[in-house]
Amino acid sequence: MMHKFQARRILTGIVHILVWIALFFVPQLFFHRPGQETRGISDFFLWSLMIVYFYTNFYLLVPKLLTRKKFLWYSLSVLVLLMIAFFTLRYLMLTYDASEEMENLLRRHSPERAREILKLIARNRGMGAVFFSFLVLAVSTSIKVTGDWYVMDKKRKEAENEKLSTELNLLKSQINPHFFFNTLNNI
Repeated sequence: MMHKFQARRILTGIVHILVWIALFFVPQLFFHRPGQETRGISDFFLWSLMIVYFYTNFYLLVPKLLTRKKFLWYSLSVLVLLMIAFFTLRYLMLTYDASEEMENLLRRHSPERAREILKLIARNRGMGAVFFSFLVLAVSTSIKVTGDWYVMDKKRKEAENEKLSTELNLLKSQINPHFFFNTLNNI
């Protein structure tokens, strides 16, 4: 039994890793941004943040707050996570990934206009991070709530079956003495 449980956990871990790798590379293949040949620090940070958000929500926020009906605290926690994603990604974009973007913008615009456009790009990337964070949080919440519902439904059905089995055994035990005494009386 323990080996089966460990094998299942290992398989689940491998599936999680493969899904995260696929999610990291699929946008690079299909949603390539013009002028961006490589991924910047903000992209790697965003994906790391999404992994942390997924498992924080899955193992901490949903079980400790949402399932215990602490909706305000859960909402505030999600809001804080979304704000962290926005401001951190915006900061990283302006600080570390700005040089490549700025070179591209300076070829087409004046320095002042290029800085304005860069700030708009950073803000839009921050909003994209908020959207993506919200999507990851929604998916992790859905998976956790659905999984918990499935487990509770399975336990409820097992309890129902146990109750029916107990009632059936009780009825059998009540019938057996009556049948025995009726047979004796008939004899």
